[in-house]
Amino acid sequence: MFSGSSVSDWPRPVPWSVADAALATGLVFATFFVVWILMDSIAGVLADDIRLLPWLLAVLEGFMLIVVWAFAVKKYGIPWRLLGLRRPDRRVLVLPAVVLLGSVGFTAVYFGVLAGLGLDSMGSSQLQEDVLGKGTVKVLNMMILAGWAPFTEEIFFRGFLLASLLPSLGAVRAATLSSAVFAGTHMLPITMIPLFVTSLLLSWLYIRTRSIWPPVAAHAAQNLLAASMI
Repeated sequence: MFSGSSVSDWPRPVPWSVADAALATGLVFATFFVVWILMDSIAGVLADDIRLLPWLLAVLEGFMLIVVWAFAVKKYGIPWRLLGLRRPDRRVLVLPAVVLLGSVGFTAVYFGVLAGLGLDSMGSSQLQEDVLGKGTVKVLNMMILAGWAPFTEEIFFRGFLLASLLPSLGAVRAATLSSAVFAGTHMLPITMIPLFVTSLLLSWLYIRTRSIWPPVAAHAAQNLLAASMI
């Protein structure tokens, strides 16, 4: 999968270190974990005013950008473009569609296997209907899931975390480790395997294109597809 995408042809090493990335990842993971633990209390607040849900999602996703700014942009005085905000070659613009098809295909097979084994209800209580709200609230949440979330997550997991691991671990191990973190931060056991595979595909896309925009496009399309089915 990662053949031809060796670290040797990757741009010069990023200024932030693996230690910076590890601390930043720990901070993000701890924050998401605390929010997950407090979900029962938060759910009560959201039940009183569902309009708060989009803002909660936006703030949680935006927190990753703040962490990246603190551990990379501000700390080393670098421009954001070093985090993958560069225009990709037009010749690779078809690749997001390939990644999307691969990710959706694997996810469909995975849940099909779970259904065949009678395990499709595992974790279903965490994926309730109307979890995105209704009307305007649902539209706002879908905009966040299909726009803001893919952007912030690709900046963090590909442009920041993966890029820091590539020089020392190589493409395969760096993609594997960053994908494990990506799956873990979503806190839903039933989705961790497909999220891990999806992240591997997005990591390959980032390494192949040297830009976060193709992964953002594939990520956004999959989120929109998933959200439209809730």
